[in-house]
Amino acid sequence: MTKKDTLELFKFLKSVFSQFEVDQYKIDTWTKLLANQNPAVVMKNAERHALESKFPPTIAELREIYHPAYHSNIIQKVEQWEREASGKK
Repeated sequence: MTKKDTLELFKFLKSVFSQFEVDQYKIDTWTKLLANQNPAVVMKNAERHALESKFPPTIAELREIYHPAYHSNIIQKVEQWEREASGKK
């Protein structure tokens, strides 16, 4: 995410959570910590959070969750094991 993306996120969060405070340090920190995130995913997570909570989100609640299982080819591996177990290649 860029600083522009962070500002758009903060604009949304401030409109939904009146207690959400914004200052330059917070903008810089969130931009740095969310730099490798997809802005669309972060905004989607912010919208979901707004529907589910009365408190502003943390960075951790907005980040795209990375889990190795989400990015593996486990289905292909299972299919290969099944082929090998049945004697097919």
